[in-house]
Amino acid sequence: MEKIHFKKGIIIGVIFLMIITLFPTNTAQSNYYSDGLVIIVGRCNFVESTGLWLFGLTGIYKREVDFVAHSQDGEVINIMIFSSEIGFYLSEETISIHMEDTNGLLFSGEKALIFKTNPQRVFAICKAKDIWVTI
Repeated sequence: MEKIHFKKGIIIGVIFLMIITLFPTNTAQSNYYSDGLVIIVGRCNFVESTGLWLFGLTGIYKREVDFVAHSQDGEVINIMIFSSEIGFYLSEETISIHMEDTNGLLFSGEKALIFKTNPQRVFAICKAKDIWVTI
């Protein structure tokens, strides 16, 4: 009697696993670019860089930079990447871009004393060796 219940349990478990795999999964799409010119314009609340900020501007040389928009009210970023592959991410509300070995100019309204808005205005034009964009 116990063997019959065990076999029924195994069959039900296998059927359950087969049904579960039919449901779609929500995964982030990540794209990689190398040695590219990056232009970022928009509004987001999270900009991270180890550069020294002066009135919202910083010049960076061989640094890491992160821009993240979490689809909060008004956060929209436009990203243009020109490398061996061209990437355009226009009017994205939920996006993350991580750049390594970056040289260029950044502006973040969060770091500026004069241009306080919510979400903060951001602008970047830089050359990066490694670029990861996650949507």
